[in-house]
Amino acid sequence: MDKSEAYAFLFTDTIFSNLVFTAHSELALGVMQLLGFYSSKLVLLYAFLGALTAFGIDYLFGIVLYNLYRFSSDLEIQARYNKFSEFFAKYGGFIILLTFIPNIGKFIPMISGFTRYGIVRTIIYSGFSKILYYIWLIYY
Repeated sequence: MDKSEAYAFLFTDTIFSNLVFTAHSELALGVMQLLGFYSSKLVLLYAFLGALTAFGIDYLFGIVLYNLYRFSSDLEIQARYNKFSEFFAKYGGFIILLTFIPNIGKFIPMISGFTRYGIVRTIIYSGFSKILYYIWLIYY
């Protein structure tokens, strides 16, 4: 496997490990760090772009869930959704910053899409959180 294939594998591994429906963790990042002859900056770039792609897809999953949910005629369910949506609108920025947490953070962009928080804010906050996480993993 040459280096371009390894970076492509890192990109796809990062996408699939950050999707909601996978129980997979980011394996390629650790392997590339152990091998040590890959550029740290390129590893950071490809992992970050893969994570952003996954966050966008997870957000779209949340919108799909919202579209399935909004046709509910139960008033109690709608009241709970409105209360949860108000809570997420108030504290969503802080909650989205927790996307760096493995296996838990991958659900946060989906919840953001479900509550219609805003894709730009979701991508910015989750991207900021994940880039700091990757910098910490790669350089420290």
